[in-house]
Amino acid sequence: MGGPDAGMGNLRASLTDYRVVAPFNDGDHVVIATNPALGVSAKTCWPGARLLVRGGPNGADRALLESVADIRYTAKRYDSIVVGSGDGIFETVVHAYRPLGLMVGVVSRRVSLAYGLGSSATFVRYLPEPCEPNVAA
Repeated sequence: MGGPDAGMGNLRASLTDYRVVAPFNDGDHVVIATNPALGVSAKTCWPGARLLVRGGPNGADRALLESVADIRYTAKRYDSIVVGSGDGIFETVVHAYRPLGLMVGVVSRRVSLAYGLGSSATFVRYLPEPCEPNVAA
């Protein structure tokens, strides 16, 4: 959704778009990560989520990757993982979990989706581009 200067409006719009194309149920484990400048805003927008905060280049991405690094532990407790990013850094998640029988989905803007991530995921759902209306893909 952008870097630390993206702002609260962009954060809210991104999370709203996400909820439209990738609905979740009560009890689903939601983990979000952000730059420290957006931490409080992110928690305000998604109060039930586990919040990870890390600065620096790819800081939020690295924090998310670490949260699913214990592959055996995670695979025993969940039947699916949904990655809310098109960044190719998350391709390792798909390759780690799919062979263990988990569905690994990706939610991304079409223009931001790394080819390797999208082509190896179980499913892909597209967020509307900023100029498109909120509609499910």
